[in-house]
Amino acid sequence: MLPVAVYQVKGRYLLRDEIEREKLWEKVEGIPFFAFDRARDGLIPVYAGDGETSLQLKPDKLDARPIFYAVPMSDTANSPSLMNYPAERPIVRVYRNPLKELALDAAARPAGQ
Repeated sequence: MLPVAVYQVKGRYLLRDEIEREKLWEKVEGIPFFAFDRARDGLIPVYAGDGETSLQLKPDKLDARPIFYAVPMSDTANSPSLMNYPAERPIVRVYRNPLKELALDAAARPAGQ
């Protein structure tokens, strides 16, 4: 399983399916990092918190779904691709976005669509 892009849109973190469902491609501000879109041994769920771009490890509501899954801070794997996030008060480890610029064509669609 490979990490997927986590998009930032108006102070929210979203994965591709949510961007598509809400038709937000033209509002994507960036890809701050990569994380996982499903649970796996060794990963922890990350939920939306209060305030802009706030993340937390516990859901606000019983039926809250995680935004993404990440490596816990307790994981001591030494990989240059992993970074603590958020920088100010890290709660998880995510994968750095190696891209310097966001090259995104919001109108691009597969042939026939």
